[in-house]
Amino acid sequence: MLIFDEGHNLESSAADAASFEMETDDVAGAQQEAKKCESTIQDEDVVDEKDNLPVQTLRDIQGILWKLRTALFEVQLPTSGGCSKPGMYMMDLLATVGLRMNDGTAQEFLLVLEQASKMYMRRCTLTIGAQMKMSRLDVVHNALLRVFQGSQM
Repeated sequence: MLIFDEGHNLESSAADAASFEMETDDVAGAQQEAKKCESTIQDEDVVDEKDNLPVQTLRDIQGILWKLRTALFEVQLPTSGGCSKPGMYMMDLLATVGLRMNDGTAQEFLLVLEQASKMYMRRCTLTIGAQMKMSRLDVVHNALLRVFQGSQM
């Protein structure tokens, strides 16, 4: 029997597993990708209509991402660079942009964000033949999923 005692790393490992980074550039990129999806809907030769999200849904995604980006810009950072905030801080920040677990807005947004990401990935594959591993919509979706993972989804 072989035992590895890594208990002294438990706290930092747990913190790393529950941590994420959300940069304003990722949010801005996701916003642009949602806009590209919106413009793709009007090009019937590129994307099958049944796979599209409604234009208004894509505009709603862009609006929420704009609010999120603005809220992130308003976070006071120390002069040394980034900072760490507790999980509830992010939940409160997301509530200010209209995403809450208790009224279902977070779950709904995560669902449409995932759909928009799939739509964007299909668009890239069909229009330029490029296979992307991850879009900015995915990056933001994954970060938000981590924030809300402790809550009932």
